Amino acid sequence: MDDLEGKINALLGSPESMERIMQLAKSLSGEQGGAETGKAAPDPRLMGLITKAAGEFSAPGETERLAEALRPFLSPERAERLERAAKIARIARVARSVIPELGGGGGLV
Repeated sequence: MDDLEGKINALLGSPESMERIMQLAKSLSGEQGGAETGKAAPDPRLMGLITKAAGEFSAPGETERLAEALRPFLSPERAERLERAAKIARIARVARSVIPELGGGGGLV
């Protein structure tokens, strides 16, 4: 799980990676880039979603703050399990904030 969080942080923190994500999203949506620049113009909705997801991911939620507060009182084994649960909660929080805007969720979020 640490590896996944590190990869997501590296992906969201790199302008080059964000540009590749934008180009991939454009190619998947079937849109063409501007003829004069050769690059796809950024989709404001997609950029907004990515920005929102990055902000949600980087800001600690209540679960993460609680996990950090409890950590000194737990055995190493339980602290590790709590950390994994907090990471899962963080990913779920990001998904919960983004999925409805993508038109998904079916009311489950």
